[in-house]
Amino acid sequence: MITSKIKERIDYYRNTKKQKARECLVKINNDEFAFLNRNSAINCNEPEYLSIDEIVHKVDVKEGFTIEKEKVPAYLKKEIVSAILRSPIAPRFMGKIAKEANPF
Repeated sequence: MITSKIKERIDYYRNTKKQKARECLVKINNDEFAFLNRNSAINCNEPEYLSIDEIVHKVDVKEGFTIEKEKVPAYLKKEIVSAILRSPIAPRFMGKIAKEANPF
């Protein structure tokens, strides 16, 4: 899940006493990804394994959202997988799936 509400997520994890979860927010720069209109973060504490069809059903195209495949740089994939594996919240099997899908 990508969010531009970075401060809110950091505050949430601070207030719920899940300090290590804050370290699993992978920041991404809007200069690097054209579809972002501001700096954002990938919340690796709440990974989801979805097919394109499942994503299509989650996105409200009436609100002007579109789904486009982006080329994700290897360094970012590595950061995401590492953050999922470190997360004190993410289910362990999600870390295993992420690592198997992106061997480094």
